[in-house]
Amino acid sequence: MTRNGSLKLLSLVGLVAVLIVHAGCGSSFKLPTEQTANRVAPADKSYQMIATWTGLTGVTDVLLIPGPQLFLAFHGSPGQSGAVYEFSTTVPSPLATDRFQGVNHPAAMAANAASVFVLCQGDTGLARQFRDPNWYELDCGALAGMNRPIVDLSQYWSVREYDIKGKNLKSTLIDTTFAWVNGVAADQDGKVYVSGVIEHCFRDPFDSRVKTLDNEYRVYRYQRGIDDRFVLGNLGSGPLTRGVWGRDTSFAIVEGTGIGSAQDPRGLTWSAASGAALFFADLGNNEAQKYDLFGTHLNSFKLDICEIDTLALVSPTDVDVDGGGNVYVVDAGNRRVLRYTANGDTCAQRVDIEPNTLGLHLTAPTKAATLDFNNTNYVYVVDPSVGQVVVFRRRT
Repeated sequence: MTRNGSLKLLSLVGLVAVLIVHAGCGSSFKLPTEQTANRVAPADKSYQMIATWTGLTGVTDVLLIPGPQLFLAFHGSPGQSGAVYEFSTTVPSPLATDRFQGVNHPAAMAANAASVFVLCQGDTGLARQFRDPNWYELDCGALAGMNRPIVDLSQYWSVREYDIKGKNLKSTLIDTTFAWVNGVAADQDGKVYVSGVIEHCFRDPFDSRVKTLDNEYRVYRYQRGIDDRFVLGNLGSGPLTRGVWGRDTSFAIVEGTGIGSAQDPRGLTWSAASGAALFFADLGNNEAQKYDLFGTHLNSFKLDICEIDTLALVSPTDVDVDGGGNVYVVDAGNRRVLRYTANGDTCAQRVDIEPNTLGLHLTAPTKAATLDFNNTNYVYVVDPSVGQVVVFRRRT
C-alpha cells in the first residue's frame, strides 16, 4: 500500500474507533447482553456478542496469537498492495503502522512461536505471460508440465515470514507450481503449509496430440534446506542453499472426492492441542478436515447438529482451533460460525447466535480466529462484505 493509501486507511480506522468508543461497543468488553434491550440471551449461555468493529474496508483475515496479539490483513484496492496491522484486542485501531513492509495483497496469515507468516496473493496474472483464457492449447509441450513462464516474480504470490511483531522480514517463499493460493498454516517445527491451485499439462489418452492445461487443488508443505527446483523461480538451475525454502514432496493433499482428498481447501490452521494436526475448510466437499503431519486423513467435521440448528455445512471457508482443542468452522454458505468438540463428532455450540451491535446477523463471514485470554474464550469473525469484525465472548 502506498503511504497515502496507508494514511487513508488509518484515518478511516481511527475515525471508526472514535465512533465505536463513544457508542460504548469498542472501547472495552463491557456489554452485558442479558441487560440489553430487545435481546435475549441463549438458554445455554454460550457466546455473547461484545463488540462490532465497522469501517474495516478490505479486511481479509484475522490472526490471534498468545500474548494476546491480534493482527488484521487488508487486501489492496486497485493500484495499492494492501497491508497487515497489529491491533488492540479491545479497540479497532492499529497499534503501529511501520510493520509488515512489502506485503502484496495479503489473503491469509499464520504464526508459530517465532514468526508470523503472511500469504500474499500478489498479481499472478500480471506476473505471467499471456495465455488464452479458455486454458486449452494444442501444444503445451513448451510448458514442460509447469506453469506459464514467469516474467515478474515480484508480482507473484509469496509467503513472507516476519518476526513475531512484524518488524523484520526473515524470509520469503515462492513456488511457481502454484498458479493461485488461498491458505497458509505453520507448525511448531517451522514448516509451512499452503493451499491453492496447480496447473499441469494433461495429455488426451485417446489422442496424444491434444494437450490441455489443467487445474488441480493441492495442499503442499515447505521447509528450509530442501532442494526443490520449482522454488524461488530457479526452475532447475541447481540445488538450493541451506535455509532456503523447498517443497517437502513426502506430503501432499490432492484434489478428489474420497478419503484423503480435498476439493478447494482453504482456511488452513495447525494445532497441537489435540495431537499435532493440520485442519482446513474443504469448501468443495462441504466439510472441514483434519490430517496428521504425515498427510494421513484423521477426521471430517461435518456433523453439525447444534440443538435445533441442523443445517448441513455449505461452502465452509475457515477453521481455527482453541487451546482446548475445540474446532471452529466458518460455515460461509449458512452465514454462521460453529464450535465443534475436539474429536469432531459433535457440534457443541453456534458462536454467532446473537446479532451484532447494529442488530444484524453475519452477512458473509469468511474468517475467524479464537484464543483464550482474560480467563475466557474469544472469537473474532471477519465479515468482509460489510467491512466488519464481530467479537464474541464465551459465557461459560
